[in-house]
Amino acid sequence: MTSNKEIIGLQKQNDGMYSSLASRNIPFERTVIPEGGGEEKHLKMLQEENSKLKQVINDNKPPPQPKQEKKKTGVQALKEKMKIMVMKKLMKSLLKSLILLLIWKNLKERFLMEII
Repeated sequence: MTSNKEIIGLQKQNDGMYSSLASRNIPFERTVIPEGGGEEKHLKMLQEENSKLKQVINDNKPPPQPKQEKKKTGVQALKEKMKIMVMKKLMKSLLKSLILLLIWKNLKERFLMEII
């Protein structure tokens, strides 16, 4: 024996899908379910209508929109340029420090070798 809750739930789902189709002007002819046919038959007809509704909805889905890149405002572009400039200066500074460290290390090693 089927549950009356299943029938009510499926009916509400079908009504919602039908309303969605109607609001988008997509034609769909509802299934007329006669009274007194029994819960099993009623549920089966609702399930068939549900499948048809889903198919019509899937067939009428709009194609996905391609993602558009966000255009940077003048302020955003300026911030990006500033970040790049700061990074370049930092890299130059680090490179100079590294070179000086290597030179110092080399001089230190030579001085120690001369003492020994």
